[in-house]
Amino acid sequence: MTDIVITGAGMIRFGKFADKTLPELTAGAVHAALDDAGITAEQVDAVFFSNSVAGIVTGQESIRGQTAVRKLGLLGKPLFNVENACASGSSALFLARLGITAGQWGTVLVVGAEKMAHADRTVTYRALEANSDLTDRDGGSDYNGSIFMEIYAEHVKEYMEATGATQQDLAWIVVKNRLHASWNPMAQYRQPVTEAEVLDSGVVAWPLTRFMCSPIGDGAAAIVLSAESTGARDVAFLGSGFSSGDPESDGAHLPAVRRAAVAAYEQAGIGPEDIDVAEVHDAAAPAEMDSYEGLGL
Repeated sequence: MTDIVITGAGMIRFGKFADKTLPELTAGAVHAALDDAGITAEQVDAVFFSNSVAGIVTGQESIRGQTAVRKLGLLGKPLFNVENACASGSSALFLARLGITAGQWGTVLVVGAEKMAHADRTVTYRALEANSDLTDRDGGSDYNGSIFMEIYAEHVKEYMEATGATQQDLAWIVVKNRLHASWNPMAQYRQPVTEAEVLDSGVVAWPLTRFMCSPIGDGAAAIVLSAESTGARDVAFLGSGFSSGDPESDGAHLPAVRRAAVAAYEQAGIGPEDIDVAEVHDAAAPAEMDSYEGLGL
């Protein structure tokens, strides 16, 4: 298999930026990644652009990547738009790696960008709801809140009953993540919180409180993958696994995470016991807790 390395990475601070467009958010991350890799846009062979909600939030339903990078010197190259809900960015990364492994390209830029904040909050809620199966909605929704938090709440109730996990366990995850965020200048919220503050932050959908649910925000990140190492700071890309979930048979837990993790571990020739640092998806606190088990941590 072709050796693949990450030669550059960049991101912008996440937050709610009413005055910034999706192309402006994208530009900050792309410039940072290319500068970090020490290359120019001309040296990029292909671009994978991931986005989930621009169609509803901004009205840009098609050619999202083309419009987002239009002024960045990347048009004319192969450019692929990737949408896969919360997995949009990781999907783009997975596909970009496959392209390099197949010998199609030598250097690929992968971008993930979202403009989620909207003056009319119901627009954002409608965009989030569109990431679920609308045929299950029985007549639609009034968009008074995020359907995903309701879904997570139902899953975590089953998880708590099966495992003995408590609301305090969920609060611990938030406390830990907010502490990490306090050290990260790119984080949307950087104020540490206590367990009591998490539990008293207001119920969204029991047992989830407001601080256990990810906020609405805008942001972008990008990385450069290459078939050739360019310097001592390059990071080897050892493995990447992918799986879809199956609500009909997977139940309350997340075996899709386990399936993907096993594939990645096998490619990399390591096991979960070899992991020193893990960054785990936490759209809601229970999603992170459940993923710990799927990842074998």
